[in-house]
This record gives sequence, structure tokens and C-alpha cells, in this order.
Amino acid sequence: MTQKKLQTKSKYNDLDLNNDGIVDDDELELAERLTRLENNDKKDDQIRMMAWVSMISVIGVILLVLSPIIPNTRVQLCTSLISTFVVANLGILATFMATSAWSKKNNQ
Repeated sequence: MTQKKLQTKSKYNDLDLNNDGIVDDDELELAERLTRLENNDKKDDQIRMMAWVSMISVIGVILLVLSPIIPNTRVQLCTSLISTFVVANLGILATFMATSAWSKKNNQ
């Protein structure tokens, strides 16, 4: 069997951790695992950001409704819409907290 060689400026040259000129299976698996960890970290950051935006929007809507900017007659017209918005966003937050607790429990 002939030995495979990488191009001189290949993107896989960085995977040769022991600098022996050979990218073996262990180095490829490590690179794949690191990539998966980075992707999961980015995904967790996005989910965290979504939860923050959801929480801030709920607080903003509640403060807006309670402020004197909007007349009481308008608030009464929009009550069902606002309550649906708040419940949906709080559901997002509850799901985020539940999945965070569940994943921490399973990682231990």
C-alpha cells in the first residue's frame, strides 16, 4: 500500500500534531472532535442569545404596556395579543432553562 501525502499548503497540514509528516487516524478524530465541540459551543451561544432576546422583549413589552405612552383603551384591545406573546416567549425561556439543566445533568 502506498503512503498518502498531503499537498504542501493543504488545510490538513495543521492536523499533524506530532510533526511526523503523517496525519494519522487519531489526529483526524481529534480534529473532528474539536470541530464538533466548537460547533456545539457556537450553537449554545446562539440559543443563549435567543433566550436573552426573548426575555428582554417580554420585559420591554410589559414595561411598554404599563407605561402611560399607550392609552388604556388600546391596551384593552391588545390584551389577548400581548398575553399570547408573553406566554410564547416565556415558553422559550422555560425550554432553554429545562434543556440547560438536563444537559448539565447528563454531562456529569
